[in-house]
Amino acid sequence: MKTLRMLYTAALLSAAMLLAGCYSTDTDDDLLSTATLISIYPSTVSVGSAAATQNVVVTLAPKSKRNLDWSCSVQSAWVTAVREKVPGESTGTVYEDAVVLVFLENTAYKRQTTLTITASDGTVLEVPVVQKGIYADAYVKAAPESLTFMAENPQPAAVAIDTNMDTFAAVSDSDWCTVVDNGDGTITVTCTEYGDNTADRTAEITVTAGTPDTSEARTVIPVTQLRKDVYCYLYGSGVPKYPTREKWGQMTKLSDRVYVDSVYVKNGRFSVYTTEGDTYHLDGAGNLSAAETDLTVDVAGLRIVTLNLNEKTYSIERITTPNCLPDSEVAKYATSTYTANGRTKVWMRAGLDWNGGENIGGIKLGSRMVSDANNVGGYTSNVSSYETVRVSDYDEVESGGKAQGEVEMSAKYGRIYTLTEFLTGTPKAAVELARLLTDWPAQYRPGSTFVDAVGNDIPVSSVKSLASADFENTPSLSMQIQGICPYGWHVANVQDFYDMLCAAAAAKGVTPNPLSAMIGKWSVPDVLRSAEGWSAAPTRHAAADAFGFDFFPQGRRLFKSGYQYYASRGEMFICHPGGLSSGVYQCWRINALTNNAADLTVSTTYNIGDCSASFRCVKNYENF
Repeated sequence: MKTLRMLYTAALLSAAMLLAGCYSTDTDDDLLSTATLISIYPSTVSVGSAAATQNVVVTLAPKSKRNLDWSCSVQSAWVTAVREKVPGESTGTVYEDAVVLVFLENTAYKRQTTLTITASDGTVLEVPVVQKGIYADAYVKAAPESLTFMAENPQPAAVAIDTNMDTFAAVSDSDWCTVVDNGDGTITVTCTEYGDNTADRTAEITVTAGTPDTSEARTVIPVTQLRKDVYCYLYGSGVPKYPTREKWGQMTKLSDRVYVDSVYVKNGRFSVYTTEGDTYHLDGAGNLSAAETDLTVDVAGLRIVTLNLNEKTYSIERITTPNCLPDSEVAKYATSTYTANGRTKVWMRAGLDWNGGENIGGIKLGSRMVSDANNVGGYTSNVSSYETVRVSDYDEVESGGKAQGEVEMSAKYGRIYTLTEFLTGTPKAAVELARLLTDWPAQYRPGSTFVDAVGNDIPVSSVKSLASADFENTPSLSMQIQGICPYGWHVANVQDFYDMLCAAAAAKGVTPNPLSAMIGKWSVPDVLRSAEGWSAAPTRHAAADAFGFDFFPQGRRLFKSGYQYYASRGEMFICHPGGLSSGVYQCWRINALTNNAADLTVSTTYNIGDCSASFRCVKNYENF
């Protein structure tokens, strides 16, 4: 029995220890801690605007501190604080030490005070006490929410302030950034100029609405002033538009310390000055160097010059037409040089015969000549379906049709192209259908301004009569559009043809027509025509072979007779917009007739609406 009694007593002791562990609120830290800790429940005190009572239960820890005395106080008249025993949340009659807060009704804005609880050993806990008001809390917003200013010539910025308070105040924390209240719900922010180019600078504008006694809100507007930009200026003998430092050209910033310009370049020196005070030279190997070097350019022409000051490197890339004649083909074309009116021009002596190459796809540029009109013609009238629907039977194979072109004749006389093809390098299947699409590409139409192949800004203001125009005041008469000519060449323009005709007149020994009479007839076809290819032997002049223009009787696509090269005329495009009236297509042409020494006509349009012919390329020249 004694043994059983001992076992029973041990079991009771073990159960008691387990129960004590389950209900204990002391942790190991509590048992080890000696500092007084004051905690409250709920942990925050906030009530509505109505009169109210709020109990805040107070607990002291650790266990050794629980019996310390404590007091409470609050400094505002709209709330009182009294220590009392209050019923706990547990079932049964359990009372807990608490602060009873009694609030008066708040008929104004949200208000706040501090409840202070002080233990007898001096430990203090301060608790924020908030009572909402019948009025909405203050708010303030700014639009825009942030500001950015340039370093040089920074422009004042207006900011709209939205608040439900009667007034607001805006203050800057930096003397270089000032704020003015305009009195209309907006502020104006102004910054001084900034000369540092190493780092941006920042400021903050704090906008405050309301007061602590009512309700207060604030917002901060971050202000950034960018560091001073570095500007790059390009110049040198390799850049004819900017030949010297006194005539340099400012480059365009592409990204941080990366700059770009589109300029006509040739062999010579390329130099760059920066507003950091540095001067660099392009070294021919892609690097910016301190040593002056003359660069060799493979072909003079319009290029994109890109400088990277971060890496001290550069690149020069061609600006060219897609599908244009490649450099490797240029040597196949004989050339002649003509000088007139103080201007020297290098011309190709044959029309271009270029289909765009292997990468252009199934439909090629231009159409080869077709020798027999009868087996590819067949149009019954000029209102047949080909005006809106392509008839492939009547189109040459490389235009997507079935007719076979003459390789030998096209190589000698040149292909015939539509306006869009030779200007843009975009193929147009069906020459005849394309006559309905003869508007110049948008960048070359009247009212536009574009950059030509040598970097000139060309305004195409209108189509003017030559009787009232001149080359100096009408830049579009001498615009150098590359088209599908090889890089470094352009489609012959009005001035090119005028100078060539004046040179032909001098070779024949006749007085050239003035510019105002260019649209009309010139008595020089016998000097311009080739010695072969015409259907009958033309009247020829002794200077014809020596002059070397080789005007061939090419023909064109007529309404009813298809392609033909044994024609009674030879025609070429002139690169300048023609008339704009109804039925007049926007192409100029030059036209030579068989056996007529006095009839070479320059016209503003094709008189029957055809829009395909050959054209000649002229080597680019500087005319800045």
